Amino acid sequence: MRGWLTKRGLRSGTYSISDPRVAALFGGWGAPNYSGVEINESTALALSAVFRAAALISGTVASLPMPTFKERAGVRSQAPSFLDDPGGPLAATPFEWKETVLLHLVLHGNAFLRIHRDGFGAVIALEPIHPLSVSVRWRRPEETDVIGPKVFTATMIDGRSMNFDTTGMIHIPYMSVDGLRGLSPIAMARNSLGTAAAGDRAAAKMFNSGALMSGVLTPAEGEDVNDTEAKTIKAEVTRNAGGWENASDIAVINRRMTFTSWSISAEDLQFIASRQFQIEEIARWFGVPPHLLMQTEKQTSWGQGVESQNRAMGRTVLLPWTQRIEQRLSRLLPDRRWVEFDFAELERPTPEAEIGLLIQQTNAGLLTLDEARHRLNLGPIPGGDIVRIGGQPLVTEAAPAAPAQPALSPAPPADVDPATADIDQALSALSVVGRADPPVHTGAMVALLPSAADAARLAVDGGEPLDELHLTLMYLGDAAAIPAEAQALLVDQVERLVGGPVDADGFAVSMFNPTGPEPCIVLGVSGQSLDAIHGPVAAGVAEWAEACAVDVPAQHAPWIPHVTLQYSADVGQVAALVDRVGPITFDRIRVVFAGDATDIPLRTKVPA
Repeated sequence: MRGWLTKRGLRSGTYSISDPRVAALFGGWGAPNYSGVEINESTALALSAVFRAAALISGTVASLPMPTFKERAGVRSQAPSFLDDPGGPLAATPFEWKETVLLHLVLHGNAFLRIHRDGFGAVIALEPIHPLSVSVRWRRPEETDVIGPKVFTATMIDGRSMNFDTTGMIHIPYMSVDGLRGLSPIAMARNSLGTAAAGDRAAAKMFNSGALMSGVLTPAEGEDVNDTEAKTIKAEVTRNAGGWENASDIAVINRRMTFTSWSISAEDLQFIASRQFQIEEIARWFGVPPHLLMQTEKQTSWGQGVESQNRAMGRTVLLPWTQRIEQRLSRLLPDRRWVEFDFAELERPTPEAEIGLLIQQTNAGLLTLDEARHRLNLGPIPGGDIVRIGGQPLVTEAAPAAPAQPALSPAPPADVDPATADIDQALSALSVVGRADPPVHTGAMVALLPSAADAARLAVDGGEPLDELHLTLMYLGDAAAIPAEAQALLVDQVERLVGGPVDADGFAVSMFNPTGPEPCIVLGVSGQSLDAIHGPVAAGVAEWAEACAVDVPAQHAPWIPHVTLQYSADVGQVAALVDRVGPITFDRIRVVFAGDATDIPLRTKVPA
């Protein structure tokens, strides 16, 4: 954690007028405080109701799983991502990370997360920065190199001031009136919290002054008691009448004394009632049911009343907090991937109700027996994967046999060796049936895709389709030989490896295989950033192939990065396409298995 204030508050130095600590120093951002008690993070958390409310919200949300999901071919499934451990392996645990982010939001109305990336631009960790250490402003028109609408200035723990744009800092705001910064709950509730803090101090002073005693002992009329005798009498009474060991005993005093019990006044009763009201007031500010703050005087604390309140808290209090986080973090993930908090355990019914519900769902065919048992942490059973209606297996009519299909891939020419030939030529020979429009692809590969503007510039009449222009990184062979599970794992592997857009240079137009099969005109591409992405992808594919027992064909060595523009033996076309040379930006990476393609956006800039 970085940027906490010193015990004395602001250190000597120069501070921006937009610095949140300066605003807090002069009473900005929030309601006025008429209680006379300064309210800040420390004094607010010193109030037991505030501490409990903040711990309840942050701890409950932190206990919820936060998985990443993906959608492929209309099917939703869980996927690994850096958000499984958002703080990184050497920082806070996932629970601690979520708890800290929620605590910043609940108290200050803002959470700031510094983005850490690896050498390839991929996000590897998010570091929470204390909200009082970060100031926010809108980007100025002349700041053309700033990405996003906001600029963040953070004061680090060593006193350094660092600037970030939206590629280096995530801002999760609470309710906002200007879109720049979220409203701070403890600042808006400053007057209410100040009143509660003043009540705490008044109570402490009352006990400290000794005003709360059991009674007063005074001499009866005609009795003359000096100071020494008064001390002796007090000691005797305390010894003989005080404590649990003297309960029901009889005290004897050899003087006539009058004992007056000390009772609480009506004003003191009002004071106690006002302190109870402050708990309800704090519960109102944070949206927490009072019974969860141990205030049960005016409500039922058992049965369906509390159960309904707990369920309502998840939907009306916790859900808005979690959705703010989900939507911001999902912007860091590739397309068709998102993160969400799982409320299933929080809203789980009683064991009796859950079992009854699972029985109804299995009898209705909504769940298999194995799926129902999985929810109860039980293992599968024989025949448990069969869908049943009313306890009977669901029988479907057999689908008609598909007509015989012609071979999808002709045998490769005798003089073409896929292990050593150019990758695109091998892909064409092995994976495309003729040059029909559209071609039938049966191969698998990982490739870079040019941006829409560059693809439009590179496209050739009669050449490769605009949406199929690519630069092959790895050729994987026949897609039919790769199991569906392995295909999904490769997509996950590639998504973890890639970073930002790749800037390269199309430097030459030439012809491959001018006298051999499938002659083609290609654009040679070079650039250090190509090697920077090709190396990790090749290593990742090799790791995946070994883990999934997939036989990947030998790749052409050396690797010759290029984009195939047109399949043609017309040498004159080479000169006609020279205008295609120039800078190229690849902004997507595509993983293809036959006709099933997954495009992964490359968002953060990778140096050329």
